[in-house]
Amino acid sequence: MWVGPLCKLFGKSRQAYYDHIWHLHDNTDQENLAVEMVRLVRRELPGLGGHKLYKCLYTPFRNNE
Repeated sequence: MWVGPLCKLFGKSRQAYYDHIWHLHDNTDQENLAVEMVRLVRRELPGLGGHKLYKCLYTPFRNNE
């Protein structure tokens, strides 16, 4: 079944559907990157607390936007 009829059924446009899918994939990529970066830092510094971990990763994530 095509996307168009399903979108009409729910009162949404095709553009809204594809926009949602695009944002969903974009957020997933960022979440995967965040988890991988946390794993790398935790591997090197296993006793690092959450606040210091946030400080370590804040700058790389701000530069990534």
